[in-house]
Amino acid sequence: MKLNNFFEKIYVISLLSATQRRESINNLSKKYEFNFEYIDAVDKSTIKMEDLKKEKKWAYPKNDFYCSKKCSCSGLGHELNTSQVGCQLSHEIAWRDMIKNEYKNALIMEDDISFHRDFEILFKKISSNVSKNWNFLYLGKLKNVESKKDIIKIKHGFSGTHMYGLSIKAAEKAVNNLYPLRAAADGYLNRFLIQRKYDSAKLKNCYASVENLGFNDSIDGKTDSYIDGKT
Repeated sequence: MKLNNFFEKIYVISLLSATQRRESINNLSKKYEFNFEYIDAVDKSTIKMEDLKKEKKWAYPKNDFYCSKKCSCSGLGHELNTSQVGCQLSHEIAWRDMIKNEYKNALIMEDDISFHRDFEILFKKISSNVSKNWNFLYLGKLKNVESKKDIIKIKHGFSGTHMYGLSIKAAEKAVNNLYPLRAAADGYLNRFLIQRKYDSAKLKNCYASVENLGFNDSIDGKTDSYIDGKT
């Protein structure tokens, strides 16, 4: 099954200036025959952390307006830097566009993605076996999972936001629970969207492919990361 036959929309998050990355993505889309739309990533150099504090859009360390002992930070507040915020806001743009256009589901990738050599075979298995009511689907993660199954139901998220699918319901919950910012994008999806504690949206019907269909080449050392600042 082709990606566009399973996902109504495909987004790739990429800085407008990342021309080499975009060339790589364009080649990938030709090879695997999928159509997509670029989300112009938020440049970390444009982010003013003090403004986020003043506007109470960030649950900063020692804040007195949001965090308490019941929070995941135990009332200490949440450390974030401009790289993490830029990545999080870039994913928010994709979620909001999805909601605006009423796409029933979407695949979100980052521009440092590469595909498993057996991607088409693996994706056919995943798309055939995942529940029709899925709300979140990890196709790439920064952790290996041991299981005899092709896909597992999860109650927590994983590190990495380089390749995941979500339903419009998940996008709505992700947007509605996003502020004040409390974590980098992958931490937010884990603790505040999927998990069942803290002030999470407690999203149900979440799944992960056991085999990683997509790889984050910045983490693997093949490319430099422009979006999250891991250069």
